Amino acid sequence: MTVLPVLFEDHTLACFRPVCWSLPVPEVRCGMFSLRERVGLLVPSGGALAVRTLLVPLNADPAWRPLAAAPPGPSLWLNGRLAPDFTLLAGLLEAADRGPFALTDAQGLLALGAGAELGAAVAASWHRWLAAAAP
Repeated sequence: MTVLPVLFEDHTLACFRPVCWSLPVPEVRCGMFSLRERVGLLVPSGGALAVRTLLVPLNADPAWRPLAAAPPGPSLWLNGRLAPDFTLLAGLLEAADRGPFALTDAQGLLALGAGAELGAAVAASWHRWLAAAAP
């Protein structure tokens, strides 16, 4: 089964202001590509975006849809502030296909490989955070 990439924002989005007032964090360029573009080159079928509801209509790529429900199978959750090279991204996709893992730093979660059950729990948690963080 293929791994569904999910790009998400978290509490650190305030560090990207004023740029991220009108742009989802996974769309911020780091070098030549944004995180969404980097992942899209490795996974042409796209994935899910877990970004602020206000910014969802700004997504111009139909392969990337808003995270409405839990991912149906294995997923790779990538924080928008992660700026990986293609080798790291390919390794994360492979690792997510093999089983669950988490990559963190001092600010929180950077990447999470999750099966269907864990992915559903993370999606529900993200939606609760979004509802609580909304103005």
